[in-house]
Amino acid sequence: MWEGGYAEPEEDPLLTVAREWGSLTAVLCLDELHVTDVADAMILSRLFGALLTRHSTALLFTSNRPPRDLYKGGLSRKYFEPFIRLVDEQMVVVAGSWHVGSGAEVRLHAAWQRHLAAAMAGGGGDGDVGGGGSGSGCGVEVSLAYGRTLKLPLADGDAAFLTFDQLCGSRGLRAGVDDGGALAAPDYLALCRRFRTLYVSGVPRLDPGHRDEARRLVTLLDVAYDCRTRLEVAAEVLPDELFVELLQQAARQVGAGWVAGPWLGSKM
Repeated sequence: MWEGGYAEPEEDPLLTVAREWGSLTAVLCLDELHVTDVADAMILSRLFGALLTRHSTALLFTSNRPPRDLYKGGLSRKYFEPFIRLVDEQMVVVAGSWHVGSGAEVRLHAAWQRHLAAAMAGGGGDGDVGGGGSGSGCGVEVSLAYGRTLKLPLADGDAAFLTFDQLCGSRGLRAGVDDGGALAAPDYLALCRRFRTLYVSGVPRLDPGHRDEARRLVTLLDVAYDCRTRLEVAAEVLPDELFVELLQQAARQVGAGWVAGPWLGSKM
């Protein structure tokens, strides 16, 4: 006879799910991992904690934040912290190809030289796309619409080395009927379709005097992401610090009665 109350499950349901995933999945990839509330934090900690410790499934996460910053400042974060420690112990955290600081340019040029060396050895660097890996790093032209071209001084195989000013500055690399001019989305699309990797040097901290350059950089990042083009960058600051001054100015303009677009406002 039923005496009332609720039956307790024989096993934590999340452990059951982890066991089923572990038995069926060799590699589990989760893109754009982020944690915004306590329920997600608790589920993530228990489910993926079980996968990491009890099963042989390989886990791959991508995120805009390092593990230590997931659910930072969140409610009852202490219950999520064991999962962060587990990630540090069981997984390899790989930062993006964003070189920062006094040695950034040296590291970027070293990466470019490694690409050229691989091309000279016959490997074609990161893979040969329409041009062969000569290892010379010579200039090439990328065709655009209406008889225009992009003239790249350093390119080899499926990779090219460019400066921030060449990509996002007011003159750019474009040549042909209009003899130069700043690049736009179609130009970035042509570059990203032609090259698998772009090495970009000299990215500065973008202050209010660089609104146009900031817009072009955001466009380049969007196009490269969509085209799966790899960017290896030497910058003055980390990605999340690039636009701080522009965003702060936009916030001040909003507070003073401005209507703000992306890093640009107009007085009401």
